[in-house]
Amino acid sequence: MFGIQMHGKLECLLNTVQACAIDVWPDLNEYFPFIKCMENVVLDSFLYKRKYPPWETCFEKLKLEANSVTDCLKSACGKELEFLYAAETIALQPPHTYVPWVVIDGPTTL
Repeated sequence: MFGIQMHGKLECLLNTVQACAIDVWPDLNEYFPFIKCMENVVLDSFLYKRKYPPWETCFEKLKLEANSVTDCLKSACGKELEFLYAAETIALQPPHTYVPWVVIDGPTTL
């Protein structure tokens, strides 16, 4: 987005946080506002401040309980979820060629 490329440890961390949020709040109406908030905070940080994005502020902004997500993030469950989503991405047919790559109602084969 806007020429910003974020890969490495921070991207892995944020992917795991988002996977944990989806696991903790499986309803789209529950996890999506949190993920949207995270994306906005990260984008703002990189565009204007160039420092570690304070994604944790989204819990307070949205009046969400943080412990379930942070516990998942610190546990083996968080890593397992991250690897499951990575495997789904790698297995996409047709393979994704850019990001974001939107899949609706699960991956399909052509």
